[in-house]
Amino acid sequence: MDINKALEYLNNGEIEKGKKLLEELRKEYPQDETLLYNLGMAYSETGELEKSAETLEEALIYNP
Repeated sequence: MDINKALEYLNNGEIEKGKKLLEELRKEYPQDETLLYNLGMAYSETGELEKSAETLEEALIYNP
């Protein structure tokens, strides 16, 4: 899993690139709470608040 590359994109302000990579990784690792948390935060950064809330809630299912 290359979540580090996605986080690098996010930390460098390349939110769309990071978000796309996280979305791809989610297909392979749908229950990874760290991935889901970071994807939820990326959605928040791009104004996709409903997707953000849903994704963050999903992360809590796997790591309450």
